[in-house]
Amino acid sequence: MDISLHDVRQRPDAVYIDVRSPGEFAEGHIPGAHNVPLLDNDERAQVGTVYKHQGPSAAKRLGLALVAPKLPELIDRIRTLTGEGTPVIYCWRGGLRSKFVTMMAQFMDIPALRLIGGYKAYRRHVLAFHESPTWNGRFIVLHGNTGVGKTAILQRLAADGYPVLDLEALASHRGSVFGHIGLGSQPSQPLFEASLFETVDRLRDKPSLFLEAESRRIGSLLVPKWIMERKETGIHVWLTAELETRVQRIVAEYTPLDPETVRVQWREALASIEKRLERTVRAAIQDALDRYDFATAARLLLVHWYDPRYRHARERYVEQFEATIDAEDLDAAVDALKRLYDRLAATEPVAAGTGAADPRASE
Repeated sequence: MDISLHDVRQRPDAVYIDVRSPGEFAEGHIPGAHNVPLLDNDERAQVGTVYKHQGPSAAKRLGLALVAPKLPELIDRIRTLTGEGTPVIYCWRGGLRSKFVTMMAQFMDIPALRLIGGYKAYRRHVLAFHESPTWNGRFIVLHGNTGVGKTAILQRLAADGYPVLDLEALASHRGSVFGHIGLGSQPSQPLFEASLFETVDRLRDKPSLFLEAESRRIGSLLVPKWIMERKETGIHVWLTAELETRVQRIVAEYTPLDPETVRVQWREALASIEKRLERTVRAAIQDALDRYDFATAARLLLVHWYDPRYRHARERYVEQFEATIDAEDLDAAVDALKRLYDRLAATEPVAAGTGAADPRASE
């Protein structure tokens, strides 16, 4: 049985099973999907080569020979991953791979469904949403110097049930020269865009979303244009904290357990900006890192690199700030932002019926 993207998104029991190769999966997939590859990367390349030189029949025969020994394990894995849910199988276009796996699953009494159009249909839907977003709310944009606690505040707001679009978390990057330290690799651009779509869609009935003030580029990823435009017209809040408080927070956030790894990563990141620092400042930072004195290194970077850049950014919004909130006490800052959100929500409800675009419009 086949199912459309529109219909499957109405089913809370759907469990996405992506049967493409790991390489395809890494390039982009439906967030939350499980990769159960019919062919691994090398096998897919082999089948592609045979298809090119010998035609589709020979490629299908090779594919069957490669897949046949895996079938029992593959079906068992789908059953385990699905649990009490309904597996929704997809490949690139909803073609042979997903059809074959769906048939095998159904043969083994698993009530599997095949996603019409596959990942390609989902990707079109995500792109259509970012081109013409249908969420009509506003962003509450948090500004503040590096280390003020914006990330921690967003995390606490989200934990308390307030709507947050955490760009840095979705991008696996803090949006600065040192933003990758202590984090894993970044997702692909398509996966980042899909995660943004899913988050906004989940919060589509909220009148406002909390958002950190970010530039268009976060590490290697680009934030969709509509988010940047909506950020400019949002509700702007400036957060403050003393220099030493910010130093302590940076050291706690940017220093994993292994000091040597931290030092190497900080030195590598420093190399990308060292020519833009005064020679004496650069030497002082290098000396601090040689002594594993991350607090001194962070203090120098704040004073001579980060704060001057945020000063310029603040001047752009100085007449637009709705409030200035002291973030020395993170709990007090969170409470102040909750009150701001509640006040705005009481006066600017989102109109009924807004939210994510109907997937049928892009199929």
